[in-house]
Amino acid sequence: MLQQIMNPRDPASTVRKLIPIGDANLLGPMIEKVDLLKFGGDLMQAACTQGKKDIVKLLVQKGVDL
Repeated sequence: MLQQIMNPRDPASTVRKLIPIGDANLLGPMIEKVDLLKFGGDLMQAACTQGKKDIVKLLVQKGVDL
């Protein structure tokens, strides 16, 4: 399943698709590859909208500006 979702050219898209799962351990290494200055707000909005508190905490820890 992850093979079909993962897009090495667009890691932000991959993370966005996996946010509904809500597994911070799974997303942690993937978030490292995302340009959070460019995509952090979008990922934060997706995590908040879907009520994924652990992902929101992870994004804040990684430096996403609120």
